Amino acid sequence: MLTFACSRSKILRKIILICQLNEQTKGDQGDSARMRWWLGEALAQAGKVDEAAAQKVIAQGIRKDFQGSLFERLPDVARSYDLMVFVDFW
Repeated sequence: MLTFACSRSKILRKIILICQLNEQTKGDQGDSARMRWWLGEALAQAGKVDEAAAQKVIAQGIRKDFQGSLFERLPDVARSYDLMVFVDFW
């Protein structure tokens, strides 16, 4: 389990980098916040509690800016971060 969590955190860090590179084109940090939240979950499972908390604080700050008044009403769970990701269906 620990090895899986460590490898998952490495993959999530790469995904965050890709999300950050796309922020200017996309116009927001929704994807980055969502991936930082998931990275916090993976780090917590790997026992890296301090680093997990730091990632979650960053994600929450972005979510608060993004969701405005909804921030207080939505719990700090994956679904709240999923709402910040736009998927264009045609």
